[in-house]
Amino acid sequence: YYMSDLEQERGQPSYEMLKAQQVWRLLAVPLMKGGAMVGFLGVDNPRAHYDDATLLASIQFFVTNSLDRKKQQAYLEKLSYRDMLTGLYNRRAAEAHVDEALLKNGGGMLLVLDIDHFKQVNDRYGHLIGDALLCEAARTLRDIFFPRDIIGRVGGDEFIIYILGGCSQEAVDGRAAQLAERLRKAGRRYGMQWNLSFTLGLAEKQAGDDYISLFDRADQMLLARKKARCARRG
Repeated sequence: YYMSDLEQERGQPSYEMLKAQQVWRLLAVPLMKGGAMVGFLGVDNPRAHYDDATLLASIQFFVTNSLDRKKQQAYLEKLSYRDMLTGLYNRRAAEAHVDEALLKNGGGMLLVLDIDHFKQVNDRYGHLIGDALLCEAARTLRDIFFPRDIIGRVGGDEFIIYILGGCSQEAVDGRAAQLAERLRKAGRRYGMQWNLSFTLGLAEKQAGDDYISLFDRADQMLLARKKARCARRG
């Protein structure tokens, strides 16, 4: 776009705006992305080469490419710390955030849970339904825990929740009941003939804990509970 004299804009909405900014001449090129204009690059009151947009067009090319690179970098960064199915932290990011929280906060509790017999869900109903149920579990965890709590998907059907500041057993049981009810309802929506359930292990922060030691204790409780459940059924 080339405006050699502001007077040629008289009567247009832009006239008063440009006049107030003392823009008498203007040379501009659009910034295009995906066939749409996302901005423009311009020079106010150019002193020479008024009608030559070659330099601006060259700069436009580099600016547009830079915007694309930033978008790609942001996407790659997201891939590095987010589970792409559920949007929760992935294993690596969950570990890093919990380790950071352990250094900064006094108390805390790590919950480890997995959905029981989840392989049967995938085998019988297909992976699309299995993925939908994992997303339902993730949404429920985000709903029933505080935004400051750290929630991650660390395996196929395994999740962790680090509760900052700790939590009473009664509160944990209440949240577990909410999750169980949501999973049961989700299973019924997909025509499942058995109620979905999960097993939960937990460990409270102790002096010297890092993510690995805390996770190991919570995971041991989870495994012990699974074995006890199997023994009762046997």
